[in-house]
Amino acid sequence: MRPASAALVAAINEACARTGTLLIADEVQSGSGRTGTFLYSGTIGLAPDLVALGKALGAGVPVGAAMVSAKVAPAVAAGDHGTTYGGNLLACRAALTFLDALDNGLEAQIQRVSAHWFGRLHALAFRHPKRITAVRGAGLMAGVDLFDDALPVVNAALERGLLINRTCTTVVRMLPPFIVTEADVDRAMDILDEILGE
Repeated sequence: MRPASAALVAAINEACARTGTLLIADEVQSGSGRTGTFLYSGTIGLAPDLVALGKALGAGVPVGAAMVSAKVAPAVAAGDHGTTYGGNLLACRAALTFLDALDNGLEAQIQRVSAHWFGRLHALAFRHPKRITAVRGAGLMAGVDLFDDALPVVNAALERGLLINRTCTTVVRMLPPFIVTEADVDRAMDILDEILGE
């Protein structure tokens, strides 16, 4: 929920270039379109040598993947990397079906809904300046930092049918499904607006 700053990205790139250190991006949660693009690392200016993927990649079916750069690929041989769910037909078909959906409009929908959602989140922060300190995130991944403990907000939302969670005591974390619509976002933001106004 804390996008890397441009200064941090520049420092990572400089350190990797200077020392030859390989960069690994854990995109199990942020990758596969969650942040509006297939890989978030590239969006912020990183060029990882290895990327770990999972979660959304299987559209609900357990699957994981490790992607390596052309620089690293020659060092990996068959049998070097294994996984419980690697290579089975169901997991592979689920991943291929998901990737096809992502290429055929789902990624564009995520970007469109994200723009609407973050507009609503920033409007919510403007309406409740004594409750919200910051809105962070990208795509369909957001954290709303509150001045106070987020648990009462999370519990009140659950009572109204909105499933969110708390991280870092004061952060309301939201990870809606990829098929969320603008109407779903509006309903969720109306519920949060009501709770924060109480």
